[in-house]
Amino acid sequence: MEWLGFILVLGSLVGVMPAVIDQYRRDRAGFWKTLRLFGIYLIYMAIVIGAMLWLMSGAPPGAARASAGGVFGISAIFYGGVWLARIVPRYRPLPAWFDRYPSGLDYTFWAVMTGALVVAFSTETQTRNPPMDLNPHNVLVALGQLLLGALFVYGGINHFFIADKIAPVMAARGVPFPHLTLYSGSIFQAVCGACLMLGVLVAPAALGLVVFTIAASVMMVNFWDMPAGEAREMLKGVCLSNMAIVGGLLIAAAQAL
Repeated sequence: MEWLGFILVLGSLVGVMPAVIDQYRRDRAGFWKTLRLFGIYLIYMAIVIGAMLWLMSGAPPGAARASAGGVFGISAIFYGGVWLARIVPRYRPLPAWFDRYPSGLDYTFWAVMTGALVVAFSTETQTRNPPMDLNPHNVLVALGQLLLGALFVYGGINHFFIADKIAPVMAARGVPFPHLTLYSGSIFQAVCGACLMLGVLVAPAALGLVVFTIAASVMMVNFWDMPAGEAREMLKGVCLSNMAIVGGLLIAAAQAL
């Protein structure tokens, strides 16, 4: 089951690649909108896969909890794909039963996902897992990871909505392929942030965000290259805040090692 998430992501990428390439050739503006939406979908997939692995953890293979977690994850990923198909720029109409909301398709996905969650969280399946240790240390670590992760998830998703404002600034600072760099970096930070929030792969996610934050600071918050003034002081404050975030990420990584 560990390969299930990877196979779903790879299959989604391969399946849409011909259409994306054709759109790039025919409709450049539509292509960039599709890329933004697909980036948000990849972040959504990462969060769903993390939730699925969490639901399946601690249960023996074939147990009701493990099966319900797998059903929920697969259903949520495919339902996200339905919405992606509904909102991306398209050049031919979708079938009415697929495009209409809400429709029988939506009700079916809602029923399957709700049923899977009910099974996963039922008393019978929950008794298979040991109770969570809610000592102050664990609570504070989990809260810190939740807040740090949320910062990066929000930032990564928000970048897709303000890309037209950020990309020109990146280009002016000499960043190569600004749109592609922005989208890939935003996906990376949101996925790593989701890992922190879910407590999955915390150490590699935190260390990856350390590298990301330092690189972004060097490229975009280089106050040392600016003349003395209000703008320089503002960027210096942002850079110092980023270094504080790096410190929190290093603590999170150390806790998880």
